[in-house]
Amino acid sequence: MPTAPDRLDEVEEWYQELRAIGVTVRTVYPEAALKLPGAAAHMERATAMGVRCRLLPTHPVFTAVIDRHTVFMAMESGAGGIGEQVFRTPAGVALLVEAFERSWGSAREFPAGPTAVLTGPQLTAVQLMSSGMKDDKIARVMKISPRTLSRLVAGAMDTLGAISRFEAGAKAQELGLLR
Repeated sequence: MPTAPDRLDEVEEWYQELRAIGVTVRTVYPEAALKLPGAAAHMERATAMGVRCRLLPTHPVFTAVIDRHTVFMAMESGAGGIGEQVFRTPAGVALLVEAFERSWGSAREFPAGPTAVLTGPQLTAVQLMSSGMKDDKIARVMKISPRTLSRLVAGAMDTLGAISRFEAGAKAQELGLLR
């Protein structure tokens, strides 16, 4: 998270000020941040104001690149606190921007809401799969052909960035898509 949950309003004000003057802001959050109170709503508000938010399964720090001239980073420090650092020197920013671009390229866009990640039929298929139901029964329950089910599952796996059906279920669970 960019900062402690009680400071999210402050971060959003900062984003608003930057966006108001036309500054491009891109952020990478660790997916685990979605489990923190208020974090998903914070990311939704940031996205609504034009901040591009992406998520990585394992990302040790929150990073924001601001017009490629400033890099803001926040990470857990000792005793469970949050340490924050702003970088503005050209050499430091260039190095961090290069690392950020690598992370950005492999991160997934933050959705407007958890259910926006998958289409309705994809979500239903993943939920039924995760319950242990076999494909032929899932297809019958959904009233679709097995081939259509295969396409739905492949699309869900692609959207979730999963290389297996098991991983798709695990990622859907992490995102709170499974009930």
